[in-house]
Amino acid sequence: MKGFTIYDMPISERPRERLRAVGEESLSATELLNILLGRGSAGESVMVLSQKLLQKFGTIKNIGNASLEELCVIKGIGFAKACQLKAAFELGKRSEQITINKNSYLVDVPEKAVAILSPYLKNKKKEHIFLLLVDTRKKLIQKTLV
Repeated sequence: MKGFTIYDMPISERPRERLRAVGEESLSATELLNILLGRGSAGESVMVLSQKLLQKFGTIKNIGNASLEELCVIKGIGFAKACQLKAAFELGKRSEQITINKNSYLVDVPEKAVAILSPYLKNKKKEHIFLLLVDTRKKLIQKTLV
């Protein structure tokens, strides 16, 4: 069962064209996944694949937090597509991380350490230990995952 494909839609309603016309903020989660995945698999359109992902995981956030193995359970999501998804979500996470000028960032109170580490620890399923190295003036030298 191939299902309804993007090529069955009027050109102006296809996800890429809608992104150009109305911006990414106006697209549905399914449309954004359609663009990210690019194409479906043998027997299923990208639209069906995107809907399956949302049905299985419920939210975009849950898709981003899923492991490669969990993503590959879905028929039509192989290792390559699962890697595409994981890479896209990781880029999104990294884009929100604080850029630290190590020569001037002062870590003089615990709240500043939390501010540095919270983007890295958000949505983690297991414990992570970070080491913040500071000089005698409490300036950040290095942040390291132990």
